[in-house]
Amino acid sequence: LLVLNAGIAMGAPFVSLCEQNQAMGTMKRLMDVNYIGSVGVLNACMGSMRRAEGGVRLLVVSSVVGLVEGVPWRTGYAASKFALKGFFNTLRVELGISEPVPPTVTLAYPGAVNTPVNNARLGTGDGAVDLDLTKKSMSPDRCAAIMVAAHAVGRRDVFYSIDGTLAGAIKTRLLRHLAFFFPAGSDRVLARAMRVGEMSSKKPAR
Repeated sequence: LLVLNAGIAMGAPFVSLCEQNQAMGTMKRLMDVNYIGSVGVLNACMGSMRRAEGGVRLLVVSSVVGLVEGVPWRTGYAASKFALKGFFNTLRVELGISEPVPPTVTLAYPGAVNTPVNNARLGTGDGAVDLDLTKKSMSPDRCAAIMVAAHAVGRRDVFYSIDGTLAGAIKTRLLRHLAFFFPAGSDRVLARAMRVGEMSSKKPAR
């Protein structure tokens, strides 16, 4: 089993990155780590995995941002996570055609997880937003246990709560369907939710 969990985050509007001449460097860095980093490790391991008795088994850690379109301040991050989805969904079909043992490819889409990933996020200059994941989030152990259990039974996708709560799990599912049937409505919901979150996270003036 190969677990692909490389990831760095970002948290700034694309416009502010353009103004600071950081946009393309930030976009490239995100794609290099989050997408090419995973594909590169797979490339190095593919030969031995194809010879394994159990066939190719992959657990790919994406993000809810790579599942629900239009999350503000995550342009490059979302692009890298959607790239994972496109690549590994296509690879699953290819391996199903070519390999004697059907592959097991599981994509996990966690929401907020209580890790320090945002402490080193890209785009922290002017225009950066507060991305504190310690208030409403899932523990790393719980997040990992869910995805491991899902892969063990051959699940294709693992959907998580946005913030680790039951209400957050319902929101994830509703947003997926809303984005499919009413994309403009989904955009408005995400924009409003992020504006409310930004205002609530601002510290009072001294």
